[in-house]
Amino acid sequence: MTSNVLSPTDKIALFRSFFKGRDDVYPRRFENYRTKKSGYAPACGNEWVPGVCAKPKIKCFDCPNRRFLAITDEVIRWHLS
Repeated sequence: MTSNVLSPTDKIALFRSFFKGRDDVYPRRFENYRTKKSGYAPACGNEWVPGVCAKPKIKCFDCPNRRFLAITDEVIRWHLS
């Protein structure tokens, strides 16, 4: 590559080359402003969907409706922006 500027596609490829892991799920950061705690949980396609997600009564780990989201180039593009 002759340019010092990487295209978005090249940046995503570089990111994927540095960070290897599962492709079927990725973490999403959360913060609890009341308790001042933060952490990471698997990204869920059903999170806060009325009638499907029972948060905060049921923790994600125990939820029968959890639907993990796979890592995609679009997720990485959002992360890098």
